[in-house]
Amino acid sequence: MTSDQERILSQLVEREVIHCASSLIEFMRGNPGEFEDEIYQLSERHCDHSERIDELDNLIDELETLIDSTEEPGEAVIYQESIKLLQAERDGLQEDCEPQECLEHWIVSSWFGEQLRSHGETVADVLDFTIWGRCTSGQSISCDSVISEIAEEMGILPGMPHAWSN
Repeated sequence: MTSDQERILSQLVEREVIHCASSLIEFMRGNPGEFEDEIYQLSERHCDHSERIDELDNLIDELETLIDSTEEPGEAVIYQESIKLLQAERDGLQEDCEPQECLEHWIVSSWFGEQLRSHGETVADVLDFTIWGRCTSGQSISCDSVISEIAEEMGILPGMPHAWSN
């Protein structure tokens, strides 16, 4: 990563990440009451590959039907190999779905919260604040891959149409 990219990512974080809210979330955990749903939402990041898993299951079923109806041994072998590949992808997606604990919580702009949410990040609205449950800790937020992805989509990195300059 170049120093220009680092500078732009840092500027994006400075503009959109407002304040650390980890202490607030910890306080709310100690007093769940009316914020129980929000606390649960912000405790872990859950992936959702259910649509793709359903697609893979349907493809596997179709191939198994083709195996039963084919009279060509060579075709059956190809279908069986395809099933193995699809099953491996499905199994990998299911393993990927282990929840990740949110280690930090940050108040972010509502726009940035939507961007983070669209990238599968944990985001919840609590008391009119948009809070991001960050699953990493110990490095600058600007180093998180999701920040680079958002900046790239915005086209603000050097050499892109909307690159931010000094």
